[in-house]
Amino acid sequence: MDALLTLVVTFMLQGSKLVVSYSVTNHSPQVVYLTNHASRIEPGKGAVPDRSVALVYFENGDVVHVTKRNPPAPSDRFYTPRPHYVTPLPPKDKFTESFALPLPLKEYIPYQSVKAGGKQGLAHEIYFSIGYIVKKASIEAVELQRAGEKVYLIRSTLKKEENPPDRPVEPVVENFLVSERFKMEIPLILPVKEQR
Repeated sequence: MDALLTLVVTFMLQGSKLVVSYSVTNHSPQVVYLTNHASRIEPGKGAVPDRSVALVYFENGDVVHVTKRNPPAPSDRFYTPRPHYVTPLPPKDKFTESFALPLPLKEYIPYQSVKAGGKQGLAHEIYFSIGYIVKKASIEAVELQRAGEKVYLIRSTLKKEENPPDRPVEPVVENFLVSERFKMEIPLILPVKEQR
């Protein structure tokens, strides 16, 4: 399926921000759902949809991975999942988006405690990835209103009686498009290493 989806991305340093611009083109005959619409926690309001939210990982000390995807669930504790929305991308259609991240960059991984240590560093490479789910008969994207914004949430189309134990439903799988790596010097605030 990846060969039928095209990801194009650019990174640009603009003052105190890193601007990420990307597009995904769907050359396939199927609808895909981009898992690129996250939420942020706002005091007094709870989870609010926010397209500027992206996960940020630091890899090997000098590589930045910016990604829009469903946040990976922690395996070591119970947690309350935040709402995560999708963007339906019909066949032969293209989605384009830009967002800005403040500099120096900090790691951001939902459901994990990442403490920035105040020590600054410099990355020399950066890349981008985005998650997607291929539409199938058992799921659909339902349009909702959240905090005054139109959003799409994936829901099952099956009722309990349509899912007997002898015929389990195929799980929903998130796939990923990954960009090439770009050479770029990006200021970072390094995380504090945990003492063990």
